[in-house]
Amino acid sequence: MAILGDKDISAMITQGFLISENFSEKSVTPNGYDFRAHQIRIDGSDFDKIDLMPGKFGLVSSLEYFNMPKNVIGNIWLRSSFARKGLIGTFGVIDAGYHGNITVGLYNAGSAPVTLQAEERIAQIVFSVLMSEAEQDYGIRSGNYQGKRGLVEAHENKK
Repeated sequence: MAILGDKDISAMITQGFLISENFSEKSVTPNGYDFRAHQIRIDGSDFDKIDLMPGKFGLVSSLEYFNMPKNVIGNIWLRSSFARKGLIGTFGVIDAGYHGNITVGLYNAGSAPVTLQAEERIAQIVFSVLMSEAEQDYGIRSGNYQGKRGLVEAHENKK
């Protein structure tokens, strides 16, 4: 696998891959992309801005809509500025062939509230190119969240 640099990320986006809606050039990093918060949900309520209190868990959806090609995956990493405040992220891999918004979980393990705000950069995605294209991409293998928009809570595996 090879990691995409900023030049490669910009080229793929120009071709209609990786991020197809709400792309921001300011979010491109030397070796990734910082996705921004859209919806923030804590205890079943949605917020544009809220303090995540110590010991509390919340869900955050991406403002960006992702369009992953069959030969690229995305690894999600919490921005260090949030990690230093005590946040822990629950992240997976953005699979080859996935398209949709992404939803991540954040837990405040620190001793002070952490402010979360819509359109704020939350986590970095590092894109890696597979050695070969996925024969059965996300949409074929599971696709439980394929094409989903906004914040999506967990549901039963349907496939």
